[in-house]
Amino acid sequence: MSLSPFHLAIPVYDVALARTFYNDVFGLEEGRSSDHWVDFDFFGHQISLHLGEPFKTTRTGKVGDH
Repeated sequence: MSLSPFHLAIPVYDVALARTFYNDVFGLEEGRSSDHWVDFDFFGHQISLHLGEPFKTTRTGKVGDH
């Protein structure tokens, strides 16, 4: 089975902290970058971390008693 490469952009508050996490914890190889974004190779796909406000979420559902 062959999958088409994808590009996923994720907003982050702190590019340096996110860079450390994705590199050191996930072991992803860093690609191009600037002060405001960084790309990582995610098994042939691309993850881009961009400086910005992460998506707002609302607690909308329950699982069991939680």
